[in-house]
Amino acid sequence: MDTAPPDARIVLLATDPMARIDVPFLMSQKGGRVLEIEDAEGLLRITIETGARPDAPTD
Repeated sequence: MDTAPPDARIVLLATDPMARIDVPFLMSQKGGRVLEIEDAEGLLRITIETGARPDAPTD
């Protein structure tokens, strides 16, 4: 995720039900956001959007 460009969308697949809690917490720490969480028979499909990289110049 650290090498992804700003505002990139990434789909995470997880079988751990705690990912529903852990991923939004991680995204709040990294400056990104969770766009969608889908649960299909125990498989979580979590779509996230990366935030701006901390080393990126600001205007």
